[in-house]
Amino acid sequence: MRRITEVDLDLLAVAYKLAGAEGYAVLETIIKERECTDEELSDAFKVKPNVIRQIIYNLERNDLVTFRKTIDLKTNWVTFYWRANRNYFKNYVYYKRAKILERNRKRYEYEKSHGFFTCPNKCTRITFDDAYDAGFRCPICNEVLSMEDNSKLVEFLGNVLSNALKPSPEHRPVSRSKRH
Repeated sequence: MRRITEVDLDLLAVAYKLAGAEGYAVLETIIKERECTDEELSDAFKVKPNVIRQIIYNLERNDLVTFRKTIDLKTNWVTFYWRANRNYFKNYVYYKRAKILERNRKRYEYEKSHGFFTCPNKCTRITFDDAYDAGFRCPICNEVLSMEDNSKLVEFLGNVLSNALKPSPEHRPVSRSKRH
């Protein structure tokens, strides 16, 4: 049996989110054994092979496992050997990171290009145009709005973006190749 690494724990967390507790348990066993057949997993969990196959196919649909298959030349029996797809996790992180960066970039541009007004009771935070339309009064409690200095937030978002956009080899996606 193999020890579970930090990357494996992260992969299992994604598996739990995408495939539920059953997917988590099956993937954990596959990780520990390095490679498993559906029959081995069926024996380990004491359930019918078709139940395990449904869970594995869910994991495979979500790119959490890959497989290799062998064919017994005498019986033409096909056996699938399943293993964890650690490359998926790297791609998943790359994809999530890109989405977060894009969201931060949009927020940075929005904050930089707008003036904001806030309510002293913290009811609302609105743009200059909306504050003008509301007569510079809070639409919730009717208090007078005051101009907000968002320069520190703009500076912070700018620093986050500049640090995140520095090239780094560990943030490149891994090619998706499956062995069949």
